[in-house]
Amino acid sequence: MDRLPLFFTFQDRIFGSGFLAEVEACGRAVVECNSDEEGMVWINGVQPGGIAAGAATRTAAYVEFREAYREVLFDIAEEQATFASFKKAVLQFFSEVCRPTDAEWWAAVEQVRAVGHQEEGLARKSADTTEATITIQKVKSTPEYNVTPVEDQQLVVLDMAA
Repeated sequence: MDRLPLFFTFQDRIFGSGFLAEVEACGRAVVECNSDEEGMVWINGVQPGGIAAGAATRTAAYVEFREAYREVLFDIAEEQATFASFKKAVLQFFSEVCRPTDAEWWAAVEQVRAVGHQEEGLARKSADTTEATITIQKVKSTPEYNVTPVEDQQLVVLDMAA
């Protein structure tokens, strides 16, 4: 399949001016393979919209997309003076839906369902019942909260059931 609708989950700890925030986002994106003359793979954000990344392979495009998302959070943290303003700005960023990409995402859902496509290595979720969500929490800044990072990124392909 040349186009796949995906859910993604990203977890980040973001340092701002005098605060540390934990941000967990479960968003939507469309993966387009071989969508240009160079055979690039593109991942376009649906929610949040406005993020896109391309590379020669799906894995590399995912890494670029993940980094683009994280960079937006870093930029917001740099621009905001308080946790409250950071949270408000992140909520605004995340709530933006790219309408054209949303239509592509739903068309890809229908295509996946029509052909019964299953993507190896990706979990499945229902497009009808899974929503994009984000949580933003202020974290106490004490050494006891230092943890070794674990795999926190997850891509999910949609449930094929109608």
